[in-house]
Amino acid sequence: MFEIHQNLLRLFGLLGKVSGRKKLQKIVYITQKAGVNLNEDFSYHYYGPYSESLSNKIKELVVMGLIKEEIERTAYGYPQYTYSLTDKGRELLELFSVEGFTQQQRKLILTLNQYDSRFLELVATMWFLLEKGYTREKAEEEICTQLKPDQNYRHEEVTQAFEVITGLTLN
Repeated sequence: MFEIHQNLLRLFGLLGKVSGRKKLQKIVYITQKAGVNLNEDFSYHYYGPYSESLSNKIKELVVMGLIKEEIERTAYGYPQYTYSLTDKGRELLELFSVEGFTQQQRKLILTLNQYDSRFLELVATMWFLLEKGYTREKAEEEICTQLKPDQNYRHEEVTQAFEVITGLTLN
């Protein structure tokens, strides 16, 4: 059981805390696309790439008492989920001597956690479209007019997202 969850435990061990289910999904997607094998399958969903198996693994880790899930109400009234390792989860990581990520991978993951979920959604969606053969310009048009017009992404944000994607080359 532990082997299928260890990557997530390592991720939480590094991040300390992640605020938002959508943000967590995007961090895992982008990290995986950048070359870190986290063994998750993604398909396109309303908020961009989404992994049902990742969502289920998080729920399992919460039930096992390895991850703590805190729920707060935002100013808009919807729930905000925050995840972090519990003491039990930390002890398990130490017990199995799970090494973690390379220095470059740690830097990537910590950098992604500094972005808000809205921007990570843009990066993940753009990356998904680029992998489907879209040009940068066509991906921007699709995101801004068809997939996410309600997000009101500015051209500068799309350019920044594209730069994040092209800058992520892990060896």
